[in-house]
Amino acid sequence: TEVQVDIIDLPSTWEWWMVIDGENHSGPISLSVSYDLDHTVEIEIWLLLPMEETAGERHTIRIGVQPASGNEDSNLLDNIVEFTSITDSVHSPVLKLISGSTSTIAGGIFSAIASLENQGNARDDNLRLKTTVFSTPALLNGKSFLSVNGVSHDVGDEIPLTLQPGEMISLNLDVMVHENSTLNTRFVVLFEILGSLDENGFPVVLSVEHLIILDQQRSVEATIAKESTNAIMEGTAANVWVNHTSTSTLNETMILTAFGPKGWQISCNKILIPEQGLQFLSPPGHVTPQGTQSTCEILRLSGTLKGDVSFTLSSIDGHHTFTESIALEYESTDEEQLFSNTQLIAGGSGGLIFIVSLLFLMRRRGEEFGLSEEFEGEKEVVPIKGPPINGPPTSEIQPTAQSNHSPELNHQSSDESTVQPGPPPIPDSGLPQGWSEEQWSYYGQQYLDGTL
Repeated sequence: TEVQVDIIDLPSTWEWWMVIDGENHSGPISLSVSYDLDHTVEIEIWLLLPMEETAGERHTIRIGVQPASGNEDSNLLDNIVEFTSITDSVHSPVLKLISGSTSTIAGGIFSAIASLENQGNARDDNLRLKTTVFSTPALLNGKSFLSVNGVSHDVGDEIPLTLQPGEMISLNLDVMVHENSTLNTRFVVLFEILGSLDENGFPVVLSVEHLIILDQQRSVEATIAKESTNAIMEGTAANVWVNHTSTSTLNETMILTAFGPKGWQISCNKILIPEQGLQFLSPPGHVTPQGTQSTCEILRLSGTLKGDVSFTLSSIDGHHTFTESIALEYESTDEEQLFSNTQLIAGGSGGLIFIVSLLFLMRRRGEEFGLSEEFEGEKEVVPIKGPPINGPPTSEIQPTAQSNHSPELNHQSSDESTVQPGPPPIPDSGLPQGWSEEQWSYYGQQYLDGTL
């Protein structure tokens, strides 16, 4: 006889199965007659409840059996058994690594993402998270950023966690790799969950770790310097060395640009530097450093003698940038010196001509004044009282005009002009009204003689 075992009114979200003699069994169960001793079979019923079932709930389980043939049992009263069960509290936190970087670059960032899920049916508020980052060789001054469900926390601290039944939280870690980190540095990220218990109630630590290897680097060193600090001779170019060395693990494309005063020509390796710059390609140099040496020449064609030339060497993606300003001074050419001296002489000659012209005009006016006095001396003198309106003369100008007198008369006049008599003494009554001592010294004698 075959019988069918079933669980009556089982919730649809529950699962169950039978175990007979240590093996899972499905389908009807064969039973013999009683005298064959196979009329009794011992079975185990396993029930799997979903996580939504709250701890402490009471459930009544009813198990029934009936002939598989469909015939009615003669005694239905012993075909059903039932028992009552209470849902137990299950604490089952599960920590998993979701994703993470496997390699990184010096100066870059790597990350690791993990999740923590409460697969139990009870609230779990005894958990603590601890995150640690190790490196070999050990590196200092590293920066790490940890977030738990979007909330930032400090790496290394024990962070208390509370998870409801079925709840899952995300753990995100980002680490900035120092620029000076060496190749083949190994980083290990360790997530630990403290406060969990095993099935026997003993404390257990849940942990996952992730390995990251630094297998990339971008490193370029550059020097920009001029050959000499002295002034550059006329007609010659100033030399500037632009050298760079790459120890990167990938190809580096560097661009050199230069800007100087107007009229200065800049070339490197005998090639004029265009506005977009010159390109230099360096293969990977992490095993053998790749060096590039460039000789740049600055030739002054025209313009200022002194100025600065700005050199910029940068990678095509802007990751590396080097800038240097070179001060240069050129000696002036003979033509420029002659032009400068000509300007100076022209300016000085203009001032000299002006002074000579002024003196010439003054001399001409003096001669005219002397001639007019000579002609006026022949006129009749009208006596006046008091000093002359114009006052005494400040100087005596000898006439230089040609004279029709005989040489003897000219000689006598010359002798008389050399005699300079002193001024007469001032009268006891004092100076005439309106006179000054200077006027008396010139016209005093004429006043006393009555010829004034």
